[in-house]
Amino acid sequence: MALVSAKRILRRRAEIRSEIQRLTSRIQEAAIQLGRLESEAAYLDGALEFGYQTESSLSEAPLPPPVRTAESGLPHTSPQNPDRKVVASRSLELIAAAGRPLSRKALFKRLRDEGLEVYGKNPLMVLSTMLWRERDRIIRIPGFGYWPVGKPYPPGDYFPDQTTQLGLTLAEPPADGEE
Repeated sequence: MALVSAKRILRRRAEIRSEIQRLTSRIQEAAIQLGRLESEAAYLDGALEFGYQTESSLSEAPLPPPVRTAESGLPHTSPQNPDRKVVASRSLELIAAAGRPLSRKALFKRLRDEGLEVYGKNPLMVLSTMLWRERDRIIRIPGFGYWPVGKPYPPGDYFPDQTTQLGLTLAEPPADGEE
């Protein structure tokens, strides 16, 4: 009798191991599908957060094509940012129209409202970096916001000519022979 019981035990153990392998495979497939869905949901959440507020605007704005990441193999969307020179030029136009310095947040909102979207993990910081890299054209006046480099802004104590900023005036250089 012990022999029959051992055969049943071995058969049942093989059935259980087979079922474990089948379920493990299904779990791995489900985990991959779950990752894809979570990635797509995160992208859609970001799209809603950054201006695609209505169903009609979702249908008007095409989603960027998904790309696969090296680590996970799962889809990942990575929209392309506009050229920083374009962003800086448009920012300077918005500042000129406002007639005063604009904060990073105000510039971001106005650029987005005009369809010039800046993407990234922290889009406001990406915008700051773009503008910082164009520091020969645009500066940030602490406590006020972004402003054109060559244009004085007295309320923010910003004067492009440092001698004026320091309160100094330069005398005319002496004529030849004078000292």
